[in-house]
Amino acid sequence: MAKAQRVLSIEIGYSLTQVCEMDFRSKHPQVYGVFSMKTPDGILNDGAISPTESYIQELKSYIAANGMTAKKVIFAVSSTKIASREATIPMVKENKVAEMLMSNITDYFPVDPSSYQFAHNIMDTVTDEAGTKQYRVMIMACPSEILEGYSYLAQQLGLELSSIDYSGNSIFQALRHRFATGVNLTVKIDERSSLLTVTNNGVITMQRSGIYGADQVVDIMMDTDVYGEPLSYEAAVKTLRRNNLVMKADEEATLADKEAEVAELERQNEAAIAAAAATGDSSQVASATVKAKQAGANLKMLRLRRDVTYAYEQLISSIVRVIDYYNSKNRDAAIDNIIITGIAADFWGFAGLLSDELGREVEVLKDLAGTNINQGLHLQDVSLGDYISVIGAGLGSVGFMPASMASEKGGKGKGAKKSSASNEKLPVIVFVAGLAISVALVALSVPKYFTTKIEGDNLAEKKTQLEPVQDIYDTYVQTKANCDYLNAVYAQTDNYNRDLYDVITELEQKLPKDVEVITLNVTTTGVSLNFSVANKEEAAASIINLRSFDCFSDVVVTTITEVTDEDTGTSHVEVTADCTYGTNPALLEETDDNADSADAEATAE
Repeated sequence: MAKAQRVLSIEIGYSLTQVCEMDFRSKHPQVYGVFSMKTPDGILNDGAISPTESYIQELKSYIAANGMTAKKVIFAVSSTKIASREATIPMVKENKVAEMLMSNITDYFPVDPSSYQFAHNIMDTVTDEAGTKQYRVMIMACPSEILEGYSYLAQQLGLELSSIDYSGNSIFQALRHRFATGVNLTVKIDERSSLLTVTNNGVITMQRSGIYGADQVVDIMMDTDVYGEPLSYEAAVKTLRRNNLVMKADEEATLADKEAEVAELERQNEAAIAAAAATGDSSQVASATVKAKQAGANLKMLRLRRDVTYAYEQLISSIVRVIDYYNSKNRDAAIDNIIITGIAADFWGFAGLLSDELGREVEVLKDLAGTNINQGLHLQDVSLGDYISVIGAGLGSVGFMPASMASEKGGKGKGAKKSSASNEKLPVIVFVAGLAISVALVALSVPKYFTTKIEGDNLAEKKTQLEPVQDIYDTYVQTKANCDYLNAVYAQTDNYNRDLYDVITELEQKLPKDVEVITLNVTTTGVSLNFSVANKEEAAASIINLRSFDCFSDVVVTTITEVTDEDTGTSHVEVTADCTYGTNPALLEETDDNADSADAEATAE
């Protein structure tokens, strides 16, 4: 039995480059090793790569450091520029399918074929109404300029390029044995997008992209100072996997109280520091400082969890929209299982949040159980769900190749066999027989062909006219999601202190002219006021005026003290009042009275 040939399978993402060494196109392949490294900015642009010399050298170093010795390489590519179409064609020999598709390729893709490379995947064998067997084929088109970059990278790495695969096919190949029956949805979450694949009894029935990925959550982690030093991309991903940062609904309701508590503790800390400076007694400073810092750190963490949860919800919303679209089109083929993979799949708490939103269990792909892939013992603790694309590409690539390499292979005629004398007449006989059959078939099919072609041309023209609508819709969805996020963040900052200047101005107008404000403490829930007036009459008038403020729902007088100066014999009154923000009850009563009066007038009329 021949030993399986090893291959390096590489997927270059916006943030991470993932590499796997495994057996190539083996029935029971072995995964020998995996690793990931940071992808520098500017290397990837919607599937097309521009590898720098430093990136190439770093990738070489990682490959050598991980003991990978394969001489061939394949790439898994994800791009919005790779188009796919389904088609049903007559059943011919599999090695003739490509030739048949290429003869009518412009009917499937209204593009210049010379600027694209094409590949196909036979998904199923079906039988039409007449009982004729046909192939259901997925045809893919990739711009040639995308493929050339991978050819250059393979050359610089000193490796032979075997194939380039489409990421959507890679995922399907990796899980086709696991999901051979039933309707199954696989969600692969990349850095900036998501790919949703639905299979029915092992056949792809739908693939769609979501507009959100993991980076929005990771960026929040990289921007926070909760963990001290700024986190790198890899450290942010590890932190999200090791810490449950999903905020519960009841926790969000306490956020305003936590902010008020922190403000009060900071006030107490400042008061303790001021008292220590005045009296020399610093015994209370350390305790007050520790409490304030601890409460502040807890508040930062709560705000981080809020922001992470909002980002999760946007990602989940984009996934749910695709699922809703599938359900609306396939009411008789409900999804049986949902599995998530990719960078964000095992962020702690994300799967549970998605499960709650969908009202059903969601499985996180962490290993290769149920597949035909042998995961080595040294990889048992590695989350191979992150490497699902590169593993799948090694199982069965669609076979994209750069135009330059495809022409070279085509011109060599490798593997051609010499014809014997007894076979020289065979092509002539086959040709004559085939010609006769073809004439009969053409005579029957020409009218139907032209009718179908006209319908196809009309549909293609309509599709071209509507294509800009998708871009507008995607822009709208992105803009609306960003707007909703900003509105939600702004709502967390909206409180009565927004009008604090007006409150202070009203205090100046309604309190006596000779009033002396001793302290004024402001929180998000209210104002605590300590002031001095000449006598109790002015104190009473001041309290009545405070209770007339529109923005105070309650005014509680905690102390009224008459203070006499022993030296001069004069006295004054000190008042402490706690004013709680809210709508003044008098305004509510006035509104109710006005409503009653209006009802009475309406009844009288």
